[in-house]
Amino acid sequence: GKQFISEKWVKESTQAFTKNARKGQGYGYLWWIYHSFAQKGGLYAALGYGGQVIGVLPGQDMVIIQRVNTYRGNWSPPNLKLINKIIATR
Repeated sequence: GKQFISEKWVKESTQAFTKNARKGQGYGYLWWIYHSFAQKGGLYAALGYGGQVIGVLPGQDMVIIQRVNTYRGNWSPPNLKLINKIIATR
């Protein structure tokens, strides 16, 4: 129940400091920000090697982890269609 990272730092680090780095996305402090999720409370994600993803949806009070077989060498971004379906089931 103890908060280790200040709310101020989370807000600052998850703001997009780039403009259209990728279509519909921006980049903060190591976080990709998905502008298309703004109406759903936001989505920011850490994208790791081989398609590993940690997606944070603060407006949904949800964290989604995407694990993949990195030995196959396939890289994939967060599955935004799947995330939308998960949100719709809540």
